[in-house]
Amino acid sequence: MGFDKASARIGGTTLLPRTTRVARDAGVKVLVAGRAKPADWAEEAMFAPDGQPGLGPLGGLAAALREVGGPVLALACDMPLLTPDAIRWLLAEAHGKPLKHGLITMAGDRYEPLFSLYTQACLPLVEARLAGEDLSLKGLIAAGQFAFTQAPGWLAEQLKNVNTPEDFERLKVEIGGGWPVENNPATRTVKVQRVRGQEIRDQEDLLAVEEPLEIRLGFEENGRRVHRSLSITMRTPGQDCELAAGFLFTEGIVHSPEQIAKIAPCGKPIGNPPICNTVRADLAGDTGVDFGRLTRHFYTSSSCGVCGKSSIDALRAQSPYELTSGPVIDARVISLLPQAQRDAQEVFEQTGGLHASALFDISGKLLDLCEDVGRHNALDKLIGRRFLAGNLPVSDHILLVSGRASFELVQKALMAGIPIVAAIGAPSSLAVELAKDGDMTLVGFLRDDRFNLYCGGDRIKTA
Repeated sequence: MGFDKASARIGGTTLLPRTTRVARDAGVKVLVAGRAKPADWAEEAMFAPDGQPGLGPLGGLAAALREVGGPVLALACDMPLLTPDAIRWLLAEAHGKPLKHGLITMAGDRYEPLFSLYTQACLPLVEARLAGEDLSLKGLIAAGQFAFTQAPGWLAEQLKNVNTPEDFERLKVEIGGGWPVENNPATRTVKVQRVRGQEIRDQEDLLAVEEPLEIRLGFEENGRRVHRSLSITMRTPGQDCELAAGFLFTEGIVHSPEQIAKIAPCGKPIGNPPICNTVRADLAGDTGVDFGRLTRHFYTSSSCGVCGKSSIDALRAQSPYELTSGPVIDARVISLLPQAQRDAQEVFEQTGGLHASALFDISGKLLDLCEDVGRHNALDKLIGRRFLAGNLPVSDHILLVSGRASFELVQKALMAGIPIVAAIGAPSSLAVELAKDGDMTLVGFLRDDRFNLYCGGDRIKTA
């Protein structure tokens, strides 16, 4: 390539932090193995030196297995089409299988060792190979006892990697340029006619994708495994498993990630790029879930608020967390949040058609952001990601939501233990009532250096 591939720019960032983000979005902790810590370093990733030069991927695998002390999912950073759903698929394939040395992905008759899973039992075998002359991962696979899984067609497309400048052209990704919109499931290009005065011109426009997502629940009933359709929501594709987990948690159906044995896309992906419109959450054996509460059928859409609820009492899901008295935030920090959120909204910048939920620390540093056509979906994705990672409650952070602050958004924030919620738009009366009842700080009409404080003023300080 003539340069370090990890530093190739794609979609406003370089390959290494982009792959880090994809893995993180799939709920995987990230460790980067290399000779030196990269310049484009992701703070949430760990680093392990892979030893002397010339050891190749085998040296990196050894470094990761030594550092982690558990199974390792090996990912190459030069797969620019890889999505979180691909990683979730591989983890779901490995779930419950007896693996000696690991699980190797196959794309047709080709090994994909840098999109495969390796167990700790594989480390002595790796170290023995490092002491010999054959440092190839293919040789490691031949010497070990691995299970194999065949990648479906949609996944095989995502495993294309970048080895030459021509590969960038083939994948329609310019070095220093943007993400190829035809490979982004959150956006879609359409032909439009732009009218300016008396002039009509044929052009293309980029829209935010809206697709239905069915959330299915798997559980034991009368000694057999059954699956029930629980919800259909209109959403923007991406972070679908987090969205489903966040929905289950904020609706009070599950209370801990241990209650979910497995969560993954199911059904056949459709379209180009392929989108799977069904996610199934299989609950662990005796979960303690009250299935009587599930007799009604949830239905939510991008603008419905609290539609589909059978009664007002059902709206007030009981939060497992009590809000703490802190933190205390400088009012000037609150005023800086909207611009920081806007700067991080990649798809909104392209389409202008998405809501966002963003999480900040008390200094105003952006920690996480999710986008969706539905404001409640964006928040479910954000909360679901932390729920699956075991990072709840969110007791010392600030949540900023685009648009208005509805009852439903305040309820979801209370379920996650978020003490401060700020909104660009107005809150509803019921949202203010619930925020007061929950001892939450609620900010609305946040514009420039101005905002309204509806309750919880003890957490906001001014000069």
